[in-house]
Amino acid sequence: MKPETVSPTKVLELKKNMINEMIIQMQLGYVLPVIDFMKQNSIAAAMDHSLLRHFVTQVLQSVLPPFSQDFINGINGLLQTPSCTRALRAGQSPVIQRLIQNFRVACVDQQKKKKLEKVPKSDAESLAQGVRSSTDVSSQENSRNGGDPNATGSNRKETIRLVPFTQANKANN
Repeated sequence: MKPETVSPTKVLELKKNMINEMIIQMQLGYVLPVIDFMKQNSIAAAMDHSLLRHFVTQVLQSVLPPFSQDFINGINGLLQTPSCTRALRAGQSPVIQRLIQNFRVACVDQQKKKKLEKVPKSDAESLAQGVRSSTDVSSQENSRNGGDPNATGSNRKETIRLVPFTQANKANN
């Protein structure tokens, strides 16, 4: 007895559902393993272009800065794989292009803020107006450090903030 064949449309729909589940895994803290998995499958050209576009769109619609350097490197690494580049070009969606541009601008802004935070307060005030006060910076550092004011930057574990998946989907509809 032969097993029934599943239509290619149904297979693609199931794969898209798996991508959605992977995004939920990212919300649960498995950010880098999911990005690494997607990158490996993109490099191996084992993934349909529409699925890559869906993943990139969903992730970039869901994330909020500040981003860890590992996350930035992972997403940029994925976006630079030949398969992902072809997938994004093939779709030529202005939404995806805007999301990628917004992500890159947020990364640049984040790097600029980090550079300003490293400059002593008096120098930072002379460089730019509107720089956050040292108390704002330390309160932000405390929240990043889990409330431990004695934690150093190297001991701090950065997390990726994600919009809940259901909210991201409602924004798309």
